[in-house]
Amino acid sequence: MNFWNEREELRHLRERYELDKAQWRSEYWSLHAEWEAAVYHNRRLQGVLLEIVRAYQAADHNQLREAVERAVDFLGLDEEVE
Repeated sequence: MNFWNEREELRHLRERYELDKAQWRSEYWSLHAEWEAAVYHNRRLQGVLLEIVRAYQAADHNQLREAVERAVDFLGLDEEVE
């Protein structure tokens, strides 16, 4: 009888392990997707800021204004900036 109890306990442990593994994989891929989105957003932000710096360095006021407008749009600051 002890053998059957141990076997049943091992079966429960294996089921729990499979559930934990599935949950871990799900959480991992969810976090991975969030990380990829953050990296993409960061690269886009760097590009927008680089446009502003280049326009400033070139002393091109029209280009600077357009770059700042794109940055404001990208950051969603339309209502905060007049």
